[in-house]
Amino acid sequence: MIRLGASLCVWASVGTLAVSASCGAAQDHATTPSTGTTSTRGDAATKDGTAAEIETDTAGLDVGTPDCEPTTQSVRATIIEPLCATAGCHDAQVAAAGLDLTVDELASVLVGVASGTCPGEVLVVEGDATASFFVAKLRPSPACGDAMPVRGELSADAIACIEAWAAGLTLACETCGTTACLDLDTTADHCGDCGTACPSSTPCVGGTCACPKGTTPCRDACVEVNSDPEHCGQCGNACPPEGVCLTSACADDCGTLTKCGGACVDLENSLSHCGACSTTCDACEVCLDGTCGCQAESKSYAVDVEPILVAHCAMMGCHRSMGPNGGAEDLSLAMGSGFGELVGVASMQCADRLLVSPGAPGASYLVDKLNGVDLCAGTKMPKMGPGLNAAERQVVADWICSGAAP
Repeated sequence: MIRLGASLCVWASVGTLAVSASCGAAQDHATTPSTGTTSTRGDAATKDGTAAEIETDTAGLDVGTPDCEPTTQSVRATIIEPLCATAGCHDAQVAAAGLDLTVDELASVLVGVASGTCPGEVLVVEGDATASFFVAKLRPSPACGDAMPVRGELSADAIACIEAWAAGLTLACETCGTTACLDLDTTADHCGDCGTACPSSTPCVGGTCACPKGTTPCRDACVEVNSDPEHCGQCGNACPPEGVCLTSACADDCGTLTKCGGACVDLENSLSHCGACSTTCDACEVCLDGTCGCQAESKSYAVDVEPILVAHCAMMGCHRSMGPNGGAEDLSLAMGSGFGELVGVASMQCADRLLVSPGAPGASYLVDKLNGVDLCAGTKMPKMGPGLNAAERQVVADWICSGAAP
């Protein structure tokens, strides 16, 4: 296959970028022979990004503080600061599972925010503390991941205090009727406005459905308005039954162009009729000289892609190995690991799809996860923060398009 136009892939803004348990998810619990106390050892990140071992002695630790009151100031001082927002956990430096509990406005990182550890969970559901994953993680044996905090089990009174506090937190974001905050600039089901859904396989970029170059979003599809008889020249402008669409205008015949149904097309460059009528190019491909393919400058994983994925995805509790845990869904994107775990490897979420299919970004589940389209499970990745910007996603698409070199 020839390599032609990859700029389409960031329509053209991991495969299994659903993240696992929170801080200390894969920890080694050892008993100290001389005292019988329990030590919790977990992987943490130092300031230079390397792994460091943290150890906390949980013997006699009073995590059932009676001083907690259901106010942000009290909850922060009595529970969050001493037990959660600590070095190597939910502090600003590591932000395990993408959650930084040192921020001034705790509601902004909790209410309506999707869990960075379990698909489908929301950290704090406005007005419903019992449905809030942040509260559920404080209880023994949560449905997903390990109980928090890692230093010990909270008392019933402490959990009740946090539950009462969480119930009073309010949203300051758009939800479009869901329980989670939505970014209308990047959410394909609510692109620009609530209820405005992009066509299948089409991401939302800057609040606009980003169809492939040369096409326009019309209803539930990206169409070539210069030739589509149902959307001739503009969406909804249908030509008469006996007419055709020729260079964005209804006409009686196609002249020197090829008639494919009611469309007048150039088989050399039509995405919908490439080389022959009804031969459609895949996502991220272009049609050049009657052949579908992709085009991009050569890029390498180590130089161009790895720094992006490490920065956004290889965080504690996500796609970074911690002891026996190989990373969320057994996918590690830590420095030196990602290439071998992505290229030619089947997705755990979609067994019949490869995370990275060299030369075919449209068939690579990694691209779908980063764009938030055509997902078999989970959500767009990364879960926390704004995610990769359009330029970064384009780099990933170009790398795959150019052959996915190491």
